[in-house]
Amino acid sequence: MRIIKKYNLKIIQQHQELACWVKISVKKKDLESILLAFSAHHKIEVEILND
Repeated sequence: MRIIKKYNLKIIQQHQELACWVKISVKKKDLESILLAFSAHHKIEVEILND
């Protein structure tokens, strides 16, 4: 959530139980920097849904 707040990302959906996930909206121009920020955390998996 810290990364989401830092980059002012829009949360589309979220699910917080045993397996938590968050679907966010990211502008294409910001995609690379956002991916780098998430990849720095080894327990976070990133899946790109729309190219």
